Amino acid sequence: MKAVNFVNKFTVTFVVLTLILVGALSISTLPAHAATVSFCNTGDSVNISPSTKNFVVQNNIWNDVNGSQCLNVDDQTGNFTVTSANHNKGSGAPAAYPSIFKGCHWGNCTNNSGMPIKVSTISSARSNWNTTQPNTGVYDVAYDIWYNSQPTTGGQPDGAELMIWLNHTGTIQPVCCQIASNVSIAGSTWNVWEGNVGWNVISYVRTTPTTSVSNLDILAFTHDGVSRGFINNNWYLIDVEAGFEPWVGGAGLGSSGFSFTVSSGGPVATATRTNTPQPGATATRTPTPGAGGGISTTAWYSVINKNSGKCVDARAAGIANGTAIQQYTCNSTNAQQYQFQTTSGGYYRVNNRAAPAESWDVTGASTVDNALIQLWAYGGGNNQQWQVVSEGGGYYHFINRNSGKCLDVPAASTADSVQLGQFTCNGTAAQSFSLQAH
Repeated sequence: MKAVNFVNKFTVTFVVLTLILVGALSISTLPAHAATVSFCNTGDSVNISPSTKNFVVQNNIWNDVNGSQCLNVDDQTGNFTVTSANHNKGSGAPAAYPSIFKGCHWGNCTNNSGMPIKVSTISSARSNWNTTQPNTGVYDVAYDIWYNSQPTTGGQPDGAELMIWLNHTGTIQPVCCQIASNVSIAGSTWNVWEGNVGWNVISYVRTTPTTSVSNLDILAFTHDGVSRGFINNNWYLIDVEAGFEPWVGGAGLGSSGFSFTVSSGGPVATATRTNTPQPGATATRTPTPGAGGGISTTAWYSVINKNSGKCVDARAAGIANGTAIQQYTCNSTNAQQYQFQTTSGGYYRVNNRAAPAESWDVTGASTVDNALIQLWAYGGGNNQQWQVVSEGGGYYHFINRNSGKCLDVPAASTADSVQLGQFTCNGTAAQSFSLQAH
């Protein structure tokens, strides 16, 4: 009897241990269950999925107070919803960009993205995305795609930002100025906008709004940007993001089914397209001076305002730091002659002939409207560098690299001795200049 009892106990114990072991093995092979992650802080983000980090979802409240927007995120699929938002940005920049991304966002990089990849080598770049768009609020629904001159960066990409607006509400619009309309790309038509906020921004606004895209050809937009001179074939695609820019409200916005794939081996796009500016809009970016753009980097020019007919002038023929840059009746003196010398990334320092070491400078490196322009010894600051943008017909506007604002004659004055400033680009004659070579 004791022997039998021992065997029975052993058998039962063995069976129980076996079941526990099998159960443990079975449990360990089950797929991870999705968790809903909620957050409201400015810089909150979550890896998708936590074990692979193939995507990242971010709150990205970059222009509003902490806690002004909250998200619920599925940490396995990356699907997310804006659960609350009390934004109220009536004008200017949006409040935030709640989004999902693949690639490197300010040094935060996902895995297995296929990026960075040189623009000239891309053979395919496609994306799927579904959105939920509430009837209230003011917002856009947009891809935000980034290009950098080098394969990596830990901060702001220095090449270009390409936005694809699938829809928007209210009266909001992309950066700066519309340069083309009803352009056929990737099976739809788009209005094209360009601007500069310290880097190139090219935006494509869908003429027929949509809530979803399937197999969207991102490469087709990239090639269009190259053809217009806003993206360089030698730059790198480093990040593809999809999300929403809310100005007012934003609760109820939702993202699901986002994917992006990229591969190499494609044909090289060429910058051959000629943009046709729309009425009231600013025209295309100038080709590089000295490379067929019609502006020499060795010549000296008078810079003549379209509205007043007066020349950009160093006040009292001054050559010292702090000399005011003003408009004055043209007189062909050295105080009114300037040379455009390349710096980097399509920007130029503008030197005065009477003092070639002195360049146009935004006082105090300011980024606000009406900041004044002066001469200052060139030191490489972004506030001393300017993008030259052709408007056609021999006219140009000049965009400061630091502020993204245009050289401007305050209040569109036609009087002598008015010191020039910078102002939000608006396409008016007060910001338009012709060049006369000497």
